[in-house]
Amino acid sequence: MFTLDFSSSRRSAFAHGFLKGLAAPAMLYHREDAPKLPQFVEITPPSYSIAEALAGDWARIGADMSKVIEQNGEATTQA
Repeated sequence: MFTLDFSSSRRSAFAHGFLKGLAAPAMLYHREDAPKLPQFVEITPPSYSIAEALAGDWARIGADMSKVIEQNGEATTQA
């Protein structure tokens, strides 16, 4: 694995590189396992038609608007 530290001094960078070079023959046989992936849950979208989804959205928006108007004490009129 290669990591670069641009904030290190010249001296520490040289020492780090030198020690890595000394360890190079041993690194030929080094194996690093990949990290395990977390579990995931597959989500399937509901099978609504576009018209049903839009109608439901507008119904919920209308209900929210009615609640807000009622909370402010305004009278509502329905056409």
